[in-house]
Amino acid sequence: MTRRLENKVALITGAGSGIGRAAVLLFAREGARLVLGDKTEAVHETARAAQAAGGTAVALQMDAGVEADVQKMVATALGTHGQVDVAFANAGISGGMAGIFDSTPELWSEVLRVNLVGPWLMVKHAGKAMADAGRGGSIICTASVAGWRASARARAGRRIRPARPASSTSSPCWRSNCARRTCASTHCAPASPRPA
Repeated sequence: MTRRLENKVALITGAGSGIGRAAVLLFAREGARLVLGDKTEAVHETARAAQAAGGTAVALQMDAGVEADVQKMVATALGTHGQVDVAFANAGISGGMAGIFDSTPELWSEVLRVNLVGPWLMVKHAGKAMADAGRGGSIICTASVAGWRASARARAGRRIRPARPASSTSSPCWRSNCARRTCASTHCAPASPRPA
């Protein structure tokens, strides 16, 4: 490895499993100093795995859709490492398998809170820390192809996921605000394997 993230500080939400955990391990091997967030206790296991891979990691059990938790994550990075260079807003929830006709306003609100408000909070607070430092940085928001197309197993009225595409369509606005302050913001939508 080339250790492309040597001396860089990265924040990653949704770090307890899946794409978040995989990103943590890659970033650790590349030399990043990490501040990890997840609602589950698994974030501590991920931090230990990052340390075993040669990285430095601080784990916070937090909710990416709660502003005070995101502020604490950014403050932890600044207090521990003195900077923020990369923010990966990866935390997200699916909203379950309930169809739109069976869903509730409470479930819909929760999906939006985590999947749309959460990335916005990361852009707001980590982006400001990057801009204030004048060093630039990168902000990555996970999106999902599931919000743009029905799954192969979906029936009418099933599996509606509004928030990930909404964060993707908001990304140009976020990117514009960040670019004026020397940091870059983008989103990525991991592809799911096609059924055989």
